[in-house]
Amino acid sequence: MKALIFAVFFSIIAGPSLAADGWLISRLNMAMCLDFMGGVGTIRRCQDLRSQTFVLPDNRPRLGQIKVSGYCVQLTGHGQQLRAVQCTNANTQIWEQVDGRGWLRNPATKLCIDIRGGQIAAGTPVIGWPCQRSENQAWVLGPVERAPPKTLRPLYAQNMCLDLDVRNENLILWNCHGQANQQFAMPSGPQAGNIRVAGQCVSTLNEGTKLITGRDRCERGGENARWIADGTGTIRNEKWRTCITVLRKSRQVGAAVGVEPCTPGNEAQIFRRK
Repeated sequence: MKALIFAVFFSIIAGPSLAADGWLISRLNMAMCLDFMGGVGTIRRCQDLRSQTFVLPDNRPRLGQIKVSGYCVQLTGHGQQLRAVQCTNANTQIWEQVDGRGWLRNPATKLCIDIRGGQIAAGTPVIGWPCQRSENQAWVLGPVERAPPKTLRPLYAQNMCLDLDVRNENLILWNCHGQANQQFAMPSGPQAGNIRVAGQCVSTLNEGTKLITGRDRCERGGENARWIADGTGTIRNEKWRTCITVLRKSRQVGAAVGVEPCTPGNEAQIFRRK
């Protein structure tokens, strides 16, 4: 993991652009990330969360907005906690990378993104502070670490797999072959996150009653595209509390996969990852 992060970091220094989707990891502790849960900047253990997944400017000299959860990171004043707010043209939302070393500075105020007091404990506020080029102001852009992609097999028919139909981007049931359109990258544990398959993001529409996929759904879908896979075998939408379901508990190749109210013990809603 650390070797991968440092490889990405050094490519950032040398290359013309920054990766568009990644953690901002503190160099004080490579297990801790910048987080904007609740819209305020803190430091927390790195997890696959939208509040920790950042889009950084990719232009030279890397001057622009830093986005998280569809909002922009904004400086609120000297020593004040950073916030994620609606994106505007405000100069307090503009950031630049200093000397290619991971310091992120607001050019209008010359304040840097800083872990207050250099305290690495979870929940420590992240603030704007005069740039000192110290470790508590240094950030590494690293890839979000997600559970390895695996197939999803309904409990009642484990020789069948969920499959992204490349013709219409619907999820269906199909014979297992393990190709990219059956490999699902998804959150693990109690934290909600996105589900991706073959470059598509799985989301819902119509108050959680319709299952859809799309390349931009993770960014546009918000809570509709956040799922909890907590080890029980169910895959539950965080907002609507509906579960991914093989409709009518079918065993037919090409059977439709959708979302229905979560029902304890429903084998059409329980999947094994393999």
